[in-house]
Amino acid sequence: MKIQDIIWEYFRCIYNPWLSDNWYRFSKSLREDLLMFRDKLYGCKSMEELKETIYTLTRLYMISPNEIKDQFMEMLRKTEEYYRKKGVEIDLNKRLKLHKVQIVVKDEDRRPLKSVQITVMYDGREIWKGTTQENGRITLNLNEGKYTIFASINEEEWYGLNIVELNVPMETEEKTITIKRHQKYETIKATIKETES
Repeated sequence: MKIQDIIWEYFRCIYNPWLSDNWYRFSKSLREDLLMFRDKLYGCKSMEELKETIYTLTRLYMISPNEIKDQFMEMLRKTEEYYRKKGVEIDLNKRLKLHKVQIVVKDEDRRPLKSVQITVMYDGREIWKGTTQENGRITLNLNEGKYTIFASINEEEWYGLNIVELNVPMETEEKTITIKRHQKYETIKATIKETES
């Protein structure tokens, strides 16, 4: 069986029915990504290229809306099973394994900061938002990949922001993000102009 026949059968039996059943649940940008994946897969010329292209589905799964994740996971399971039957070993579970990530946010004096807004971005899209606890910590479960973390404080008199890149799995158990506090308002000093008499 030729590679194009394997791909065409996959589209006919698994991918296209799933795509049409769930189309209305996807954002415009995710729809475009899913169509781009389909075009790229159809153009594969080798089994290695096919495997690498299939692995991009895990990236799309991570940025998919929560209400579709179960259906997306079912399609991934069927995809893995289909290709295994065709003699192509694909391990999507390895790419989707969750890793525990500890983040602690501190100020420039190394004091933990509570209620810091944390935004996790993956592939340019927001995938999670929350705030740090009393001890400045937050625990996330993230798939393997490269993330951008925005940590910001916006208090009555102070603000601060730090943006860090995070590779998962991490080499250490914990990632520290330091935020420098800045005053929101400058204190206005009165100036007295001397007049000549």
